[in-house]
Amino acid sequence: TLLAEEGYVTTNTTVAAATSVKFMVSCKSNGTHVLTNIIASSNGNRFVDEGINTHELNKEIVLTKNTDELEVIEFTIRDINGHEASLTLNVELDENGGDTEPIWYQNITLKAQSTDDTNGFLSLADGTIFSLQDAFNNQSNIHMLYYFDTVDSDGNTISSPGANIDESIFPGEFGLVNWTTSNTTRFLPVSMSQEEFEAINSTVFLVESYTATGNRKAKNLEPGLTFSFKDESRNKFGMFRVNSLTGEETGEINISIVVQP
Repeated sequence: TLLAEEGYVTTNTTVAAATSVKFMVSCKSNGTHVLTNIIASSNGNRFVDEGINTHELNKEIVLTKNTDELEVIEFTIRDINGHEASLTLNVELDENGGDTEPIWYQNITLKAQSTDDTNGFLSLADGTIFSLQDAFNNQSNIHMLYYFDTVDSDGNTISSPGANIDESIFPGEFGLVNWTTSNTTRFLPVSMSQEEFEAINSTVFLVESYTATGNRKAKNLEPGLTFSFKDESRNKFGMFRVNSLTGEETGEINISIVVQP
């Protein structure tokens, strides 16, 4: 069922593109077989697909409206024996809803893990840059980070605390392995010129550009590469472009970011 709590949608609704629609999904097993999966899809495309292990669950699920005239949203739960239950509702497009200007963070410089100040951690909420220690003390505000991979062959990498980052990259008391809140941002490469990137002035465009579930790391970065991303902790969409790179573990990267407000 969908719970009728303040701020949550329970019936068919109409909203503007790029608007967040929140649902509180309440799931219960048959009392015998444990629930193992919760899935949410829009017009058949899954935007949530998570494994669970419980007999009861209340979970917030957030949809960002795209430009489709109609999205049929389906919520499904499955148990360990393959039984499932679903419910659906419609989210229609308010074509008079307009658009909003995105937020720009121009020429952000992030430092790699072996620099003296380790200022490689970023909040997408306000563009603040943090050192490793300060990031540890502000875990819920960290959505992106930069490092040079010395374990695999990922090279210059932008990811987030929720990615699978080897413990040796950020060791010690403030290392990611000791974090209790690990936000995840996912990245998709896109082909775009510098002029096209600088001309972005639409939040709807940012939402529409994230066309599939991205990877938790943007790897082997080079100047000129552009990525669409989704900040899953805030359900916000954006893009970043690499302006310049220097060095490796003691190097830095300069990027520009445009993000949904």
